[in-house]
Amino acid sequence: MDIRIVFFVICAYFMIHCPAQAPVKEVHISGDFVLGALFPIHGSKDGTCTSQVNEQDGIQILEATIFAISEVNTYLKGKGFSLGLLARDSCYDTNIALENALEFAQKRYNSQSNRFENCTYSSTDANNIIGVIGPPRSKETVDVAKLLTLFKVPQISYFATTPELSDNVKYKYFKRTVPSDTFQAKALVSIMRSFDWQNASILYEDSNYGIEGYTEIRAAAGDAGISLGFDKKVKESSNEDELEKIVEDLMKKKITNGKVVAILFMQYDLAYRIMEMVDKLYNSSDVIWVGGDAWIGREPPSGHTKIIEGAIGISPETRKYPGFAEYFKKINISNSPNPWYGEYLKQRYGCSLTDKKNSCSDMPIRDFRELLTAYNVRNAVYSFGRALENIHTLLCGEKRSLCQSMKANLTGELILQHLSNAFNPFNTSFHFVNCDDGPIRYSVLQYKRQQNDYRWIEKGNCYGKVLIRKTMNGSEYTSSVCSQPCKKGQYRSRGEVCSWEFKDCDFTGTLRLPRKYCIVLCVGGSGNPT
Repeated sequence: MDIRIVFFVICAYFMIHCPAQAPVKEVHISGDFVLGALFPIHGSKDGTCTSQVNEQDGIQILEATIFAISEVNTYLKGKGFSLGLLARDSCYDTNIALENALEFAQKRYNSQSNRFENCTYSSTDANNIIGVIGPPRSKETVDVAKLLTLFKVPQISYFATTPELSDNVKYKYFKRTVPSDTFQAKALVSIMRSFDWQNASILYEDSNYGIEGYTEIRAAAGDAGISLGFDKKVKESSNEDELEKIVEDLMKKKITNGKVVAILFMQYDLAYRIMEMVDKLYNSSDVIWVGGDAWIGREPPSGHTKIIEGAIGISPETRKYPGFAEYFKKINISNSPNPWYGEYLKQRYGCSLTDKKNSCSDMPIRDFRELLTAYNVRNAVYSFGRALENIHTLLCGEKRSLCQSMKANLTGELILQHLSNAFNPFNTSFHFVNCDDGPIRYSVLQYKRQQNDYRWIEKGNCYGKVLIRKTMNGSEYTSSVCSQPCKKGQYRSRGEVCSWEFKDCDFTGTLRLPRKYCIVLCVGGSGNPT
């Protein structure tokens, strides 16, 4: 079907007929070419943005993008053109993300020479969108990727990891700077093998991220001889009573030494709701929390440090974004294009946006802690910048300005082709694997107390299929097995929770014969009843 017909149908379906859009909060940085971006600045409830600001995945990632745009423009200056940004709040909501993605697609189409003339926009540079960054979550990204592929708009997510998105036929215009969960599952199982955890439970969210991740983890665990004795799919909308029942079932699955090994493969908010419920009803120190990239590496909510102490898991490789921390500490309301920055300060420090006595205007950032996966969004911005730089060289030669050929021929197909070949853009060590996914590089992180403070500590790295241990040995963790060897004077009995339970034999006299309830006698401690 002709894309102009599809465009008309979508406009008609949403009953907008391409009118001028009402003003919305957004970051707009001018440039000859513009990147659209979708970040979860706020959460959502019942399809409406909440007032809660996401400090790490929202504000930090947005500011990292703004910083990356400024860096790329220093490289592009010699080419005589610049890269801009149009960032919107996706509120962790699929419908909101789609609404904004549709507008990005309209602006992209409007910037082309064969644009649909019934749709009229102002001639500002914001129309000249050449690609989209985000959203981070697989849940929103899958639908956004389908829409943008229809309009041939290249898209790079910096954190969507569901294996479904590796289908480069269905999602031809989609790329990501992180690896697929297929590899994360193997890395998680590698951790479990390192600690000799032979039995664990898993809770996973009801989404493509959770379901596909669970499938991959179960397959990898099976190959490694690890039993997932209890598994449960959890809805994001679960109420407190439903979570309480899930937690009660989970806590029945104790293994040796009275511990529960629990894998939480779900988003940040849902993971902490479960951990809070365990802490409320039980002793949270009885659980060894194991996590995936959706919450591992992120700072816990205030007051939750004790709850997750000792948690361990996998995150796409963590590293500092050079210069970003220094940049962030200098931001204030007056010098940032970020319209949500004041909300962030008010939420974090309790300052006022109206009262001069406790104004947020001059509030210093006293306790900034960098999200160590922020550089993944930098890689996305850098890749678009390098693709444009290479296209300029191809179409404009050595000309230090935009040429007519580049203005007329900058198609989605051409941008996509050069994104695939954006190898180590601007002196970084990044490249797309198989032209679509990020490199298979993970960090093993554990949340521990260090020098009177709690923080995520890197314990090892996973590159490809190899686990590179750092300080994994000598851990305080114990084995997670259902059947330790019998001690003298014990017998194994089939238990309700795990494979076996141990009971002391009740001996009579010097012959060491069991009474009628002592079925077998373990005399040698070999682990097998004799």
